[in-house]
Amino acid sequence: MQPLSVRLIQTYLHWQDPTANRRHLGEVMTQVQGEPDLIVLPETFTTGFLGEVGVAPEETVGPTVEWMREMAVRHGCAICGSAAISENGQTLNRFMFVTVQGLQAYYDKRHLFCIGGESERYTAGAERVVIPYKGWRIWPPNLLRPAVPGLEPLPGRLTIVCCTWPIGPPAGLMPGRLCSRLGQ
Repeated sequence: MQPLSVRLIQTYLHWQDPTANRRHLGEVMTQVQGEPDLIVLPETFTTGFLGEVGVAPEETVGPTVEWMREMAVRHGCAICGSAAISENGQTLNRFMFVTVQGLQAYYDKRHLFCIGGESERYTAGAERVVIPYKGWRIWPPNLLRPAVPGLEPLPGRLTIVCCTWPIGPPAGLMPGRLCSRLGQ
């Protein structure tokens, strides 16, 4: 199996401002060094952790997925991260995996963060998804607590855990946090 070069983008997000976040993240990605195979963005990177509903969720085929495809083309790699998506009258925290060809796979977060009220705003996903990419199996569980059974590193598996949470009242910026576990 060949190595997978991954870059994690961890930055402040503009509270409920998708246009500003896409612009900011696009600027941050220009600073990525080397030639990554994959760039990982924070959970709900377009809005920050969606607390009060002030921004309507996007459709899957919308400006964020198109922007992700443009970034994938510009950087010659896959881009992944999650956004609030509306589908069939439900709001989902959808992790999307986009390559130069467009949206390749998505995962609707199954284990919602109840303490943060996420279960009141989002519909839980129903399927576990594994995304094949360059000989790796990528599993995006989108959990706040990565130390749960089934998340142990396995050969050839990359587990991506994206988390976003406020550091106080929505004052405009929020930290996007990432952690990943790489199977040896």
